Amino acid sequence: SKRKKKNHIIRQNRAVNCIVNRWNVDYYVYCALESFRDGQYTDFCQIRDILQSLMARPLEMTDQLSRKLRVMQFLSRINEGNTLGEKILFCFMACR
Repeated sequence: SKRKKKNHIIRQNRAVNCIVNRWNVDYYVYCALESFRDGQYTDFCQIRDILQSLMARPLEMTDQLSRKLRVMQFLSRINEGNTLGEKILFCFMACR
């Protein structure tokens, strides 16, 4: 029936949107990491704000994306000047 077909199309569109949103998050995480690496901290913060907006959208969450977001959280804390124990910082650097 038309209703079932319409519901199927809506579900497909939602699934596609989740995947595309994940791609956007991946892209902006990459840009943020480059900015942080290059010392462009204003750009890093602006990209981080974009990422926060994207995270409000439905997206396909993967283990890899979850790890990337943890790295972003860690770098944001460093950028904001929050003190981290030397042990945590050492472990982070040793695991690279």
